[in-house]
Amino acid sequence: MKAFILTIAILLTSFSTVAEKLEGIWEIKVVPDRKEQFPWWQQIKYPKTLEVYKQAGTFKIKFTDQFDHECSGTAMTTNNGRELVFEYCGGLGTKYDIAWGPIHHAKIVNNQLNGTVTTNQYLFKWVGNRVE
Repeated sequence: MKAFILTIAILLTSFSTVAEKLEGIWEIKVVPDRKEQFPWWQQIKYPKTLEVYKQAGTFKIKFTDQFDHECSGTAMTTNNGRELVFEYCGGLGTKYDIAWGPIHHAKIVNNQLNGTVTTNQYLFKWVGNRVE
């Protein structure tokens, strides 16, 4: 029984540690795909600088986009704290009611914050390095 409780405690600790790695200030760059496609990163706002922090147990973000507009909002974690999901400025909406709003998915890969932007389809990737 002690071994079972110890195993559960170790697993829970590792999940919170993964989520905490998302916290910090990240400098973001777009990673254009090799395939020819519409340059969505020129239309869809993405973070140029992203600050991720916890406040009262909830993930919050501060976001400076490629046009230097600043906003903040709430993010949620998924996949046992391994992925951060957020909308631009908390979901300001789109130009048209029938359009899908862009969703950012971010996770740590090789000590970088790797993001993808999706609507009803995949749009583009971005990658962030932690600002020390």
